[in-house]
Amino acid sequence: MSVVADSEEGEYTGEFTPTKEGTHRVEAEASLGGKVLGKDKTSFSAAYSYGETDDGRPRLDLLKQIAESSKGEYFAINDWDQKAVEKIAARLESVAPSEIVERRQTRLWSNLWPFASVLTLLSVEWWMRRKWGLI
Repeated sequence: MSVVADSEEGEYTGEFTPTKEGTHRVEAEASLGGKVLGKDKTSFSAAYSYGETDDGRPRLDLLKQIAESSKGEYFAINDWDQKAVEKIAARLESVAPSEIVERRQTRLWSNLWPFASVLTLLSVEWWMRRKWGLI
């Protein structure tokens, strides 16, 4: 590989195009009159770009097509407001109405098993830290 001197004294630039993805290692050696002045090495990773990262803009035609085929609705970001949220909520409610089937409240500390489990875990953690000299 050939290198070209930069504007800064002692700095050089070279180009390398990897033939495959992965980690590559670079070793450089500077010499003057047959005498080695210095060596250095480093590594870098090479990854080729993928089509999905080339253009990050949304494809509105595709989004509208997906919304249409899935019986949904497309909202542009500029149209996103409280009215749009209410429209979505109403549509969801019409498709799958929400209903509380059963409501039950249980106080964990009133039962022995959850309390004993938490107490055991905390005790074991304390014992292990003490055994390892962390306390």
